[in-house]
Amino acid sequence: MAEQVELGRFGKKHLAFLREHHPKELKRLQSAGELDERLLQVDSEAEDEYARIYQQEKVDLTGDETYLDREAVLRRASMMADSEVMRSIVLARPEA
Repeated sequence: MAEQVELGRFGKKHLAFLREHHPKELKRLQSAGELDERLLQVDSEAEDEYARIYQQEKVDLTGDETYLDREAVLRRASMMADSEVMRSIVLARPEA
């Protein structure tokens, strides 16, 4: 990455994943000048999907919950969204 780009948490995790599990793909992306674009794309796609899943999961809230019940629902929604995004986008096998 010649020019430092601002990556969110999912872009950073994808970069770490490439370094550890797909170093040849990382080298290819760097050589082709496509790494920044790829990381920003993964980050953006993952954030959008996270927000969609989070909103979908917290639909269970009715407004009648106690504070602790509400926090439990929100925590569960966050964990489910994070898990799904990591599995389906961030840690997905790179396209060759």
